[in-house]
Amino acid sequence: MPTLNRPLPTPFLDDGRGSYLSPTGFRGQAGRRYTLNLTYGGQSFRSDAELLPTVPPIDTVYRAYKPQISGLAATNGDFAVYIDLKDPAATVNFYQWDWVHYEKPDFCVLYKLPNTPTAYAKLCCTTDCWNRTRSAGEITIASDQFINGNRLTGQLVARVPFDDSTPYYLRIGQQSLNEGAYQYWQTVQTLTSNVGGVFDATPATLPGNLHNVKPDGPALLGYFQVSARRERVVYINRFAPPKLPFAKNQYPIFSTCEPCTESLYRTAIQPEGWQ
Repeated sequence: MPTLNRPLPTPFLDDGRGSYLSPTGFRGQAGRRYTLNLTYGGQSFRSDAELLPTVPPIDTVYRAYKPQISGLAATNGDFAVYIDLKDPAATVNFYQWDWVHYEKPDFCVLYKLPNTPTAYAKLCCTTDCWNRTRSAGEITIASDQFINGNRLTGQLVARVPFDDSTPYYLRIGQQSLNEGAYQYWQTVQTLTSNVGGVFDATPATLPGNLHNVKPDGPALLGYFQVSARRERVVYINRFAPPKLPFAKNQYPIFSTCEPCTESLYRTAIQPEGWQ
């Protein structure tokens, strides 16, 4: 009997912050199928075999200032960030986008002395320190149902606050989805956008792909998603609107500094493309 040329299972270890990383630096390959096996709460689960589809690059990134309308007056708004890409014609494609923003902090922490109302700013002990903001909780997806093989234009991927006139560092991520993952995120998007009105969509069951290996075992919500990924680093010019941003709060500087502690929201590692 011939043997199947299957790769050995790859373990993923918890980094202590909710992410699971491969100690071997494993990366998936487009066109192959992958399965996740996991143990949770004393139960064993296995995902469906998921195909890893390819993803094209981001062609163009641009922005447009959108003022907020309050009554009859336009107040400070934000910048809508859009992308264009060339959709491949040979396959049905589904897309997902995310972003991360880095900036140098004005201070590392606010500190109050006991029994005093004054807040002091503690500067970072090193200049190599960046605050990090992610698009966590945002669901931005699209399909090529109506544009297959043509250009996808004007896809909104982020909104940049107008709280300063300096350029805004943005790293945009573009991922491929298979149809099952797209339907999963589409359902999540529908469920989270309901506001309790009579015209809301009827609540639906999330179409997950994780199954208990025991037919009578408890179910597990979630989706094992495999994606190809492209990234694009851009700086968004924020000096276009006619009205300048609001002034920042100024704090007196405390005498001692604060270490740049590594976390999900702060890092001492310089981001790619930083200028």
